[in-house]
Amino acid sequence: MRLFKLIFLLGIAPILSCDDRDPPKSRRLRVEIYRSDIPPRGTVGQQIPIEASLSATNGCYSDLEMEMVEIDSRHYLLKATGAFITFGACPEEMVYQDTIVYFQPTLPGAYFFQVNQAPFDVRRDTLLVN
Repeated sequence: MRLFKLIFLLGIAPILSCDDRDPPKSRRLRVEIYRSDIPPRGTVGQQIPIEASLSATNGCYSDLEMEMVEIDSRHYLLKATGAFITFGACPEEMVYQDTIVYFQPTLPGAYFFQVNQAPFDVRRDTLLVN
């Protein structure tokens, strides 16, 4: 009987210790927009596609997304995030995602786009709208 209890405790202890771990938490972290294509010209009211390629540094990232944030009426920021979830070590593989957002200008003139925020390479593009 003692041997049975000892075997039972040794067999169940690893399971109990795994159950005590907190589940991993998912959070959204910034990732890089390594390529962007903003057309140089457009027309008022036109749906202008802004294409981009996003990358994350390891396999703990998924669900990469880009958003366009209006800084003021003619200045926009393109930034990207990814869901980051880990159980410990992350796979050493890059994660990539291509995406498109649409911009519809309401007034003629120049519109300014900033792509990325530090620590990533910041680029600036101008779209002229007639």
